Amino acid sequence: MSIQPNVNEFGSIHSLALQRVRPCPLDMSILCGAVTRGLACDAAGIALVENGTVRYVAGLGFNWKDVPPIALGRSLIGEIVTSGKTLATNDLRQDTRCKTRNEAQEVGVAGFVGSPLRDVNDDVFGALTALMNRPHDWTSAEIASIEQAASLVAPILSCAATCASGRAHPIGRESLTPHSRILVLSHNSKATFEKAKRLARSNAPVLIQGERGTGKEVLARYIHEHSGRDGRFVPLNCGTLQEELFEAEVFGHTRGAFTGAHSDRLGAVGAAERGTLLFDEVAALSPRNQTKLLRFLQSREFKKLGSDAVATSDVRVLAATNRNLEVRLDTGFAEDLLERFTYTITMPPLRERPEELGALVERYAREIPLETGHPIQGITDRARSLLKEYDWPGNIRELHRVLAQTFIDTPVGGWVTPLVLLRYIRLPGAQEGAILSEGAMASSRERTPHTRVSKPHFIRCYEACRGDTYKMSLLLDLSRNAVQRRIRRIGLYRGSS
Repeated sequence: MSIQPNVNEFGSIHSLALQRVRPCPLDMSILCGAVTRGLACDAAGIALVENGTVRYVAGLGFNWKDVPPIALGRSLIGEIVTSGKTLATNDLRQDTRCKTRNEAQEVGVAGFVGSPLRDVNDDVFGALTALMNRPHDWTSAEIASIEQAASLVAPILSCAATCASGRAHPIGRESLTPHSRILVLSHNSKATFEKAKRLARSNAPVLIQGERGTGKEVLARYIHEHSGRDGRFVPLNCGTLQEELFEAEVFGHTRGAFTGAHSDRLGAVGAAERGTLLFDEVAALSPRNQTKLLRFLQSREFKKLGSDAVATSDVRVLAATNRNLEVRLDTGFAEDLLERFTYTITMPPLRERPEELGALVERYAREIPLETGHPIQGITDRARSLLKEYDWPGNIRELHRVLAQTFIDTPVGGWVTPLVLLRYIRLPGAQEGAILSEGAMASSRERTPHTRVSKPHFIRCYEACRGDTYKMSLLLDLSRNAVQRRIRRIGLYRGSS
C-alpha cells in the first residue's frame, strides 16, 4: 500500500502551533495524530535529542512511553539524528543497524521510516518517524512524504522543543542557549558566552553591561544554568521598583510591617536561595538603595522589613545595565558598589554580530507567522539587504518588533518589501529617497485615480511616509493637493508637510 499524504491534515499541523501559549508545551500527541492521518500510516512518533541520547516525547499508535532513551550510535533512529538523513527499513526487527533489540521490541512495529527535524541553523534536534505494524517496503514517494511532514513539523517543534522535553538541544554544536535559544554564531558572542561559562561556577558578583535589547538577561540566565546551583533564577527590574518598597521587594517583609502587609512575604533574596538573583537595570537604584545593596553584598546578611531577626543568604548576585557605570560615577552611582562586582561582561550590540542578524531574521520569518496565524511568502532580497544595513539601536528586541509588525502589514501570502520596512526603520535620506523613487516608478506603471486608492492602502502609505505629502504623491502617483484633500477627508491631517 502506498502512502498518499493528506494535504488538509498537513495544514492542520500549522494550526496546532497557533494554539500554543508560552510557556505551556505544545500537545505533540495531537500533532502525531495529524501526521498519522496525513501519511496514512499505523503510527507516528516524535523523538528529541536529550543528553547524548534520543528519547521519544510523543507518539500515537504504539507504546512510546515504554521506549527507553536510545543511544545515538546503537539504533536506527540514532543514526537518523547523527547522520541527518532520512532512513527506512521494511522490518525494524530484522535490521542489523539496531545494535540492541530495545528499539524494535519496545516500539513493537515492523515497517519504519524516519526523517530528521532541523532548526533554523540546519542542526538536527530530533526525528519524525512513521511506523507500520507489518513489514513494509517504502517507496521513494512515501519517503518524500515523510520528509515533507518533517519540514512542516520542525519549525513548530523548534519553538516548543525546550518546553516539551526540558533539555532538547541541537546536535553538533551548542549554537543556542538552553533557556532562550539566543543565537551564538559570531566571534564576539562566542567570546562573551565563553567568558560567562568560565565565571559561572564562581560565586563572585558579575556586572553585565550592554545596550538595550542585546540579551543581557539571557546571558544572566546562561550563567545561572551553568553555575551548578539548584535554586531558582530570579530577575528583579530595578527600573520599575519604587524606592520605598526596595527592602520589602528584595528582602521580604513580615505580617503587619506596613499597611497592606496582610501576610509574610519571602522577597527576591529568599526566592533565589541557592540560586541566582539578577538586579536588572541596577543603575536606576537610588543612592539610598545602592547602599542597602552594597551592605548585603558585603555581609550576605539581611533583615525582613518589620523584623529584627538577622538572616543569611546563599545566593549568587548578578546585575545588568544599559549604561556605562564608570561614566555615571560622577552623577551619583556608588563607586564602592561598582567595585563589589568583581567581573564585568559586555554583551555586544547586534550590529557587531552580523552572522546572528541573518540567522535571527530566518528564525523569526518562520516563527512569527506561526504564532500570529498570518503566513507570508517571505522577505524580498532588497528588504533583506536593508535589514542588514540598518544599525538596529534597539538590537534583538527591536528586530523582533519590526519584523512582527511588517509581517502583519504584509498581505497573506505576500512578500515583505522595502516600502513596508520604511514604516518602522529610519534610513539615511538618500537611501530612503531611492526606495521611495522605486516605489513611485512601480506605482506609475499602474496609474490609479485617487478615488480608487483604498482607504487602508492610503493610510499605510501615510504611515510609511510619516505624513510627508510629497513622498505620498510620488508613491500614489497623485498630485500633492489630492493627497492633502484625502488626508483631511480621512482625518489624518496633522499640519502641512
